[in-house]
Amino acid sequence: MVKYDSVTKDNKCIFCEIISGNIKTPGVFWEDKEFIAWLAIDPNTKGFSCVVPKVHFGSDILKMPDEELKKFIF
Repeated sequence: MVKYDSVTKDNKCIFCEIISGNIKTPGVFWEDKEFIAWLAIDPNTKGFSCVVPKVHFGSDILKMPDEELKKFIF
C-alpha cells in the first residue's frame, strides 16, 4: 500500500490542491461544479476512484452539511 500525506509540504490540503490544479492527477474522468472524480494512482482494485467535493469540508464526510452530503451521496 502506498504511504501518502494528506497535506502538502506547505501544509495545504492535498485534495484542495488537486481541485485548484496546483497538483496534477491523471485519470480525471468526471467533474461538475461541485464534485470531481479521478482514478486512484495506486488502486487496490482495478478502477478504484476518488470522488471529492470541490469545497473543503475536512476529512470526515459525515461532518459535511446535510444538503451537501445528500448531493454527494445521490
